[in-house]
Amino acid sequence: MGTVHKGNGRPVTRDAPNGHTGRTLVFLRQISREAGTLIKAAERIQWAIHLVESDPDALRDVSRGFAALAEAGRMRAGAEVARQRAVALGIASVKVARIGSGRFRAFLKCRSGETRTVNLSPREAQLLEILGGDRGISEDKFVGWKRVGDVCAELGLSSGGSAIGRGALKTVIWRLRQQLTTQGGLDRDLVEVDTRFGMRVRVLRGGWKDGDAGADFDAAGADA
Repeated sequence: MGTVHKGNGRPVTRDAPNGHTGRTLVFLRQISREAGTLIKAAERIQWAIHLVESDPDALRDVSRGFAALAEAGRMRAGAEVARQRAVALGIASVKVARIGSGRFRAFLKCRSGETRTVNLSPREAQLLEILGGDRGISEDKFVGWKRVGDVCAELGLSSGGSAIGRGALKTVIWRLRQQLTTQGGLDRDLVEVDTRFGMRVRVLRGGWKDGDAGADFDAAGADA
């Protein structure tokens, strides 16, 4: 259970999402993406109908084009299934190390045992540590959700200032997702943001285990 405060100052208790709720949200997001794909497909079909009506000889070329689209669609579907599975599995553990003045490196151990390394700015590293920390409220096997206000306050205090604004937080989240994707080959949805419950990085409870990063972590100091 978690407590949030509405505009009138009265506390309102909300349940953190359980595993079933999380799977439902993933399913609904998938439907939303597929709906957009279906709209585009309908537009292509309408174009093909007009083309064949005006030029019956174009039927063969249209058929070949749709066969190619179908194959591409199957490939995209397979990639999407793999992506969703990777997000559902989450990250086994996360560790952030300083590698120089104003430079940090994150070690993210995948459930497959592979460790991905990502270089981060100080603010990005702070956000990863906060969202991936093994605390907060959660009814599944992943770390708990952090309230937006608390995250803003922690980011501000860690740099010796006051809480940052929500707009600034969105920018840092976007940058962190970009770094995880471009450097680590990880899915952006591993940084979860839910308007009802807060935010977190989808990391298994239990935290970092000594030796998780192996030689990669031992070499971190070499860049300092």
